[in-house]
Amino acid sequence: MMTMSNQAVQRTLVLTHGPIANEVGQQLPRQLGPVTAVVAVRDLPVDVSAVNRDDLREALRAISRITLRDELLRHGWTLDRLDEVALFLVLEMGEHLPPELPAGACALLAELADQQFGVSIAPLILALAPEPALGAAQRQLADLVAATPPTARGIIVMGSINELGLCLPTDNDLIQAATALLHILITTPLRDAPEWLATNYLAEGPLLQSAGLARWEWSPLWEQTLLAGYWVQQVLATWLAPAGKSESAPAWLDEQQLLPEQLARQPGRRSQPDRHDRLPQHPQPWRLHTLYRPLCQVSGVPKPPSNDRQLSVAAQALQTTARHRLDSHPAGGLAALEQFLQELRHALAELQERLAARGLVQAERETALAHRQSQLTERLTAGLAQWPEASPATWVTLLLRPWRWPRLAARYRQLERLAQQLQQVQLERAAWQGQLAQDEASDALYTALAGEVGQWQRRADELRQMLLSLQRVLASEVTHWPAAVANPETYLPQRYAQLVDSPIQEAAWAAQYVGGLGEQLSWPDDGFLEPLRLAGRERLATMGPFGAVDTLALLYPRPEELAAWWQQQWAMAAPLWRFDEAAQGDRQRRQASTYQIVCGQDAPLLETVLDLPAGSNM
Repeated sequence: MMTMSNQAVQRTLVLTHGPIANEVGQQLPRQLGPVTAVVAVRDLPVDVSAVNRDDLREALRAISRITLRDELLRHGWTLDRLDEVALFLVLEMGEHLPPELPAGACALLAELADQQFGVSIAPLILALAPEPALGAAQRQLADLVAATPPTARGIIVMGSINELGLCLPTDNDLIQAATALLHILITTPLRDAPEWLATNYLAEGPLLQSAGLARWEWSPLWEQTLLAGYWVQQVLATWLAPAGKSESAPAWLDEQQLLPEQLARQPGRRSQPDRHDRLPQHPQPWRLHTLYRPLCQVSGVPKPPSNDRQLSVAAQALQTTARHRLDSHPAGGLAALEQFLQELRHALAELQERLAARGLVQAERETALAHRQSQLTERLTAGLAQWPEASPATWVTLLLRPWRWPRLAARYRQLERLAQQLQQVQLERAAWQGQLAQDEASDALYTALAGEVGQWQRRADELRQMLLSLQRVLASEVTHWPAAVANPETYLPQRYAQLVDSPIQEAAWAAQYVGGLGEQLSWPDDGFLEPLRLAGRERLATMGPFGAVDTLALLYPRPEELAAWWQQQWAMAAPLWRFDEAAQGDRQRRQASTYQIVCGQDAPLLETVLDLPAGSNM
């Protein structure tokens, strides 16, 4: 099992013989990617003497260009082992395979490599036995081992029937298995396996091996893509979460100086009718008409003060509050804003109810004062009609008639008392009228402000509906789960919880990424979904390991599940050769071994995860 790419490669020449082997040679370059630049594939004829030496020299020259090191570096690969060329002989076994072919090919390549570049070769033979050739392959195997030069790193034999007696469905499956094995032996740390085996399993001549492969694929990019969609869903869910503690609506009204008592104290909000100056005490009798007659005139009703400035300031403050609430607390912020707006409308309605109740008392008192003012005005008007005019001739005449003075004095006191009473009633009524006008203006302001609140409520609802729609879009996306994920319903939530420490912080980061939810409140735009998903994938990629081994414990959380998975892989990787132990001699049975090799930076972690026994060749 290989858990990582080694990112190091050496010059490699692959020679194929036979139809099955030639097909392997054709498929191999498609799997190598940039490494293809240092891997050459050529067909090998039956007769080594018929080999086109110039073609082989050109193949060696093509994989030895000095510029290849820089080309590989640009793709993250390094070219090593410059003192040798790896040689893979891929041979299809059967009656057509000459026994001297492996030795002849190795000798020819060793000569060419030494003459042209002064390097050695490291040969390894991959013998393929499709089902029709299995009988011949069994008979040829001993001759192949005997004919293989001692410098070969070993012989790997792969057939259509594995050691359990189970067969591959088609020859194409054998081709794919052989191609995958070559890819591993060229590009991964398992390229050292032949030397390691030769060192640890001493044998007379080249080591004969069979190999099997089990493929368990896990793509970090695939996982990050799925997790990005789930991450966006969790972000949306956090934005739409129920509200926590929201801002107090009465406190906001108090802060904005919008309570009735505060409005009454604001400049330009006082609304009183014109007042008469206080009447002098005991004025000259001839001045009564001049002083008292204006009191009998009907006073104008004050107009309510303008709300333009207060409404403009309040509307701006409401916008600032709404946007700031979403931008500063995106987690549950929308619900908190909706709750605040609803409470604000309720608070405004309560203030209007309070003003209406107070208005009933004010109107009743104002009506009583109006009736009293009418009575006093009528009596004062009648009294002034009987009072002498203010002309000098009239008052000179009265001064010359002292017998009329007592009666005039009584009328004087009566008129003065009526005038004082009328002015007091007028002043009191003016105060009530001013309060009525003030409350009428406040009521109109609250009505207009409630309209502004309603607009923000509609915007908040539009934003909520947009986010809910995006949730439905994400939920409706078809997810193609690989067979490795046995528990798709719980995998993403568990993986998300493993990677993300705080969903609230993720929601805050996402809100900032889309320009703030306050901006979305003003101008809803669902175009942020795909950019946010891509940003989430990039963000998740930095949060934790996404390797195959890291994923195993999450995919199979119970030890028995993980053990079953490992046994399944082990069974699938049964060597592709029918090994009859009973037919072997005692010495051969003692030398026969089954081993597993895992290499790469995650090997110790895999050993820990699988709880493998010591000495498992990790």
